[in-house]
This record gives sequence, structure tokens and C-alpha cells, in this order.
Amino acid sequence: MTIRSVLPHQHPRVAPSLDAESVTFLPLWSRVVFVDWNGVLNNEPFWASILTSNQHPLREVLRRATMPLFTEQRETLRAWMRGTLTSEAIVRDLGVSLDRRYKPDFLLRRLHEDCRRMRCAVALVEELRAAKTNHLIVLATDNMDCFWRAVPSIRDLTKTIDAVLCSSQLGVLKKDGVESFFGPWLRRHNLDFRDALLLDDTAETCETFRVAGGAAIVVTTMEDTVAALREWRLNPRPSSQ
Repeated sequence: MTIRSVLPHQHPRVAPSLDAESVTFLPLWSRVVFVDWNGVLNNEPFWASILTSNQHPLREVLRRATMPLFTEQRETLRAWMRGTLTSEAIVRDLGVSLDRRYKPDFLLRRLHEDCRRMRCAVALVEELRAAKTNHLIVLATDNMDCFWRAVPSIRDLTKTIDAVLCSSQLGVLKKDGVESFFGPWLRRHNLDFRDALLLDDTAETCETFRVAGGAAIVVTTMEDTVAALREWRLNPRPSSQ
């Protein structure tokens, strides 16, 4: 099980934290905001440069190949997100035939390249950075190995977050249980669900997070989400510590 901290700048008020297999440092804040990626900070699909381009010659063949994966093959998709299937295996199993214009690994390379080019929702990033002055900001995402590898290249993201919880590294999804997904990280940093806020677009995940003792905002519109986050951070309830 691997948890990575992304630390673009060392904070003046830090404490050692054992993340992954080395000592890293996180600010000594008593509250944390967990923020989802897909549907919250970003809405771009994988292979966006192909699937959103009317001119790309592979658009239609790739759309037909990936549609069953993302709409019907739930177990395969979950295995990819849990890290038991790799991006290499997924691309191979798509069965897309490439002509001589493309190298055999073109779709895999483009998958990684497009992940690195992903952009964050500007308004939410600005509010998270305001919260970062006295909160930990942690990306908490059910996501694939290709996204995990891309995180250090997404500049708006690395400038905003303190750490990453990604299902393909943890081996569990949020729907497998919020205790399994969030609990180890919270305990490692001497925090409790009562110290945490979750921003997520899945109502069921938000409800189970509340049952565990945390606060949660179901993301619908960006305007409402930013307003709710601001209200939470400016009106803290007593910490569990």
C-alpha cells in the first residue's frame, strides 16, 4: 500500500509524516479537505486529445472500443482503478488496430500524455488554496495507474494539494468503505473523520463519509461547491483533538 505526499513547497510549520517508504513533511493543521478528481476538479475523459477532436482519424474507432469499458464492463473498470489491471493491459484488451502511421504503443503513450495535460477547475482550485493556509488539502480519487503517474505533471494540482490518495495505489475504492480508503491516512496524521471534509460528486460516498463522522459536500455546480467549502472553512466546529 503506497500513499504519496506531493510537496511543491515546504511549509514553515511542518511535522514529519511517514508516507510511502520515506519521511515526508506535512503542515501541522488539525483539519483536512479531501477532494475528488473526476467530476469535481476535472471533467476530461481519458484520451481527450483523440475523443474530443472531430479531426482525429482514431476518434470513432477509439470511442467504439472504450464505450463498453466505461459503460458496461464495471468489474474490469474497478480492477483498473484498484490497480489489479494495468493501463498496458487495458489498452491491449481494447483491441484497436493501428495502421503504419502509428507506433504500436501509440494509444498507451497518448493515454499518459493526455493525463499529464489535464486541467483543474479554476474556481475550486482558488478556494482550495485559500483553505490551504490552515487546512491540509488531499486529493482522494478512485483512479487508475496512468493518472497516478501523471499527478506530478499537473501543475495546478501539485501547487494546491499536500497529498494524494489514489485507489490504484491503495488497492481499495471509496465504495469499498470510507474507513478502508481514508482511515489509515487520517490515523497516520493524528486526525479523525470529525476533522475532515469530503468534496465528491457521488452522493452515496458522501453519505457514508458523514456516517463515519465527517462532513461532506455533494458536488453539483461549481458555484455551490465553492460557496459550501468557504462556509465550512470559515466556520469550523471543534476539532476531535
